[in-house]
Amino acid sequence: MRARFSAVVAGFTIALCSTTSVAATLKEPTPISINPQRHPLQLLGVAVEAVEASKNDWKMDESYAMTEVPGGYRMRVIKEWNNRHVIYAYLTTTPQSVSITYADSRELDFKQGQNGERKIHRSYNEFTELLTNEIAAALPKMCGDYSFLQNLKDAPYTAISTGQPLARRPRATEHIPGTSYVIREYTGFLSNGLAYNCGPVVAVFQNDKLIDAYGGTAALAKLNIQGELISQRHAAGQISYGQAAVEYKEAELDFSQTLEAHRQKQLISYYRLLASRLSKKEISVEEFDYLAIEKEAELKDQQDAIRQKQIFERGLIAAEREKAIAMQDQADAMQSQARAQHQANFQSFLNSLKTVTCRTVGFGNSTTTTCN
Repeated sequence: MRARFSAVVAGFTIALCSTTSVAATLKEPTPISINPQRHPLQLLGVAVEAVEASKNDWKMDESYAMTEVPGGYRMRVIKEWNNRHVIYAYLTTTPQSVSITYADSRELDFKQGQNGERKIHRSYNEFTELLTNEIAAALPKMCGDYSFLQNLKDAPYTAISTGQPLARRPRATEHIPGTSYVIREYTGFLSNGLAYNCGPVVAVFQNDKLIDAYGGTAALAKLNIQGELISQRHAAGQISYGQAAVEYKEAELDFSQTLEAHRQKQLISYYRLLASRLSKKEISVEEFDYLAIEKEAELKDQQDAIRQKQIFERGLIAAEREKAIAMQDQADAMQSQARAQHQANFQSFLNSLKTVTCRTVGFGNSTTTTCN
């Protein structure tokens, strides 16, 4: 399914050196019509990319944050030249259109009459038209919009396939053995955190009904399914709270693959020790979580230190050494972010266990008593 975009393309000779005697009626570029409709965040993202790649020196106005408008989103762009003249324009996207409109200007002789007519240097009309054309040229690069999956929970896969032709042919399908889960992976746009174009989109089905859709790969989906299965076993009384936590941490380690095999085994042994202490009520859930994260960081730092030493022992030249350090700094930052995400995911998992246990035991509304 291809999107069709309409835009007027014209050539201009733009006067850049003077604003004398070239005032014109301010004319906004014709909005780019979007058919079929697209998610406004995806449109905005592609438009921003076009602005940043503009051959006419348009830039995003960093002082103006993205804001919501009725039906869509808005940012502000800026064009400066000759150290004097400045155009500020709004970039607005809705599911039906992308538009550029006047926001402000400097040294362009903007005036608005009592009858509402606006006058400005003709360069405003010409430059905004050129930017509109650049955005229109970038829009056909968009992938399919899969945001509809977020609004179709409990819908049968056959119904999704019939109602949304884009969902008929996933790039990968995986059945989880021994369960009723099926993972279907697509390439497209989803509004919850994906890149604007061509990111992985996962749809998870149980008993042929859609239960979740999010940005990510099949590997991430399998981790989430494992967490759900572990939670169900705990709710049924098949495993203890501590064992459930250990199993989830093991699954998370397999997913992240941040540690070498022998350190991963060492960490799993430590998880089991913590679980035993948790079962004996020697430590709290919060202490379990903290100590687990602390140990993960310790082992990762040990692993990184040894690798760094090996690099230096190979006698790399100074330039390579600096490059390795820079890459390590970047890896540390990414690892720090990953730790924070893993901690948040694990805490969410622990919270789900508490919630499920309370409902299963059924001691009234006193969740504190149940979870303890």
